[in-house]
Amino acid sequence: ALTVFAGFKSVNVENSAETVVGDNKDGTIEASDDFIPQAGFSYDLNENHQIFGSYAENMRAYESSATGGPFSASAAGFAALRDTLQPETSRTYELGWRFRVGDFQGSAAIYDVEFENRLLSVALGAPILGLGNGIQNVGSVEAQGFELAALWQLNTDWSLFGSYSHNESTYADDVLDGTGALVAA
Repeated sequence: ALTVFAGFKSVNVENSAETVVGDNKDGTIEASDDFIPQAGFSYDLNENHQIFGSYAENMRAYESSATGGPFSASAAGFAALRDTLQPETSRTYELGWRFRVGDFQGSAAIYDVEFENRLLSVALGAPILGLGNGIQNVGSVEAQGFELAALWQLNTDWSLFGSYSHNESTYADDVLDGTGALVAA
């Protein structure tokens, strides 16, 4: 009745840019982690009800576009941040219940996600001025919530599905700008 699973992944993403025209943002930025663990379980209470849970860590690679991520900064901004910027990481805990009763099945789950080194992109001026964005790590973000889903099989051709989710996220650290001034508490 009990199934346990565990594993890990390794991520190494290297983003490189070579400017052809305009602001010279040549360079590379890397997001790398050799051990990102994941584990979980499911337990069959009976043939129609199951409890499940999991723990997962993750890392987000940098965005490689001129409109978001480190390459959206000016050349001077990119040069200043590429050696100090940290990739976003997260730890997720989840616990839930799945069930099936006749033609009706559903699930309910609660979760808690802890982000570290959250990245925030900030416009440095009006876009019409051609100014790049600023991007910085703004500390941790905590998110908690729950999800509900249900499926009713009306007949072999038709089913009715509905879901609801609720999330509350808050910055756990004060957000400071590049000069150290408080932007948000």
